Amino acid sequence: GGSNFQHGPVGEQGLEVMRDRLNDLYEEKKLADLSLPLLSIPSNIHVIPMGAEPCFRRTLRDADMVLEGLWLAGVIPHHGSWLDFGGSHGRVTRVLASAFPQAEWHCSDPILDSIDWGKSNIQNVHFHQSEQASGC
Repeated sequence: GGSNFQHGPVGEQGLEVMRDRLNDLYEEKKLADLSLPLLSIPSNIHVIPMGAEPCFRRTLRDADMVLEGLWLAGVIPHHGSWLDFGGSHGRVTRVLASAFPQAEWHCSDPILDSIDWGKSNIQNVHFHQSEQASGC
């Protein structure tokens, strides 16, 4: 049956609670407490170019944007199943899964090397290879 997520107006306080969880992840001590070491991603694994911005800081910023989108939709991922479609090796998904461990997190991508690497290196996310549409 139905969904387990909280839906509806969550207000500014709900957004602040979600942001506080992610802000805690910025501190290195918190990263160690959550078992979130910096990822050392091999060059053969697909990664969207990030310019000069450090990978981890960009990851947290991207996770914050996902949470803001959920907040705008009136959703907080406290429970239920969530999918990062096109999530590559799980860079953002693992942060969301650590911030909301009571929810079930999935990452899907058509690139098998990325999915296999994520399965081997990220424990709190379920990885799935998706089909790639022709012409992509």
